[in-house]
Amino acid sequence: MLDLSPLTLRCINLGTKLTVMSHFLGCFWFFVSAHGDPDANQCESGLLECNPALLGTTWWEQINIKPDNKLDQYIASLYWAFTTMTTVGYGDIHPRSDRERVYAIVAMIFGATMFGYIIGSIAALAGQERGIEALTKKKLSLVRHFCEEQRVSENKVREVMKHYQPSLRVLFGQISWSIIYSHKSLFSIFSMH
Repeated sequence: MLDLSPLTLRCINLGTKLTVMSHFLGCFWFFVSAHGDPDANQCESGLLECNPALLGTTWWEQINIKPDNKLDQYIASLYWAFTTMTTVGYGDIHPRSDRERVYAIVAMIFGATMFGYIIGSIAALAGQERGIEALTKKKLSLVRHFCEEQRVSENKVREVMKHYQPSLRVLFGQISWSIIYSHKSLFSIFSMH
C-alpha cells in the first residue's frame, strides 16, 4: 500500500473534487446546448423578429466541432468547465443562447464558490504544522498533560521533557504510556509523587 503524507492525500482529494465537479459541469453544459434553442421555431415562423441564421448555433458548432464528434465535444465542455470554475475564463468558448447564458451564470457562481473552497483548503494546509516537529510537539504536550494530571512537580516535568524530547524525534512521535512507565527513573518519579 502507498505510504502518502496527509498533505499529499489532501491535495489529491481536492484535485479529485475539482475534476469530478468539472466533469458534471461540462457534461451539463453540453446537455443544455444539445437540446436546441426554443426560440428557433418562433423565429422561423415569424413570431419573433430575428435572424434565423443566428439561432440554433451552439457553442460547439461555433468553434467548428462536428455534432457526431463526441470526444471533442466532451473535451471542449470539460475545458470550458475548468476555465469557468477556476475563474480563468479565456472567452474562446462562450454561450450562444439564453439557456446557455443562464447555465453559464449558475456555473460561474458555483465555480467561484468551489474555487474559494479549494483556495481556502490549500491555505489551511499550508498553515498546518507537519513532520517530525509537529508530532514531537503533540506528543510532548500529551506527556506534559499526563504529568500535570499526576501532579508531578515542575522540576520533575522538566526532567521528563528533557529525557523524552530527543527520543521522540527518533520514534517519529510513536510513544505510548507504557514507555513512560518502562523507564525506571521516570517510574520512580511518578510513584514517589
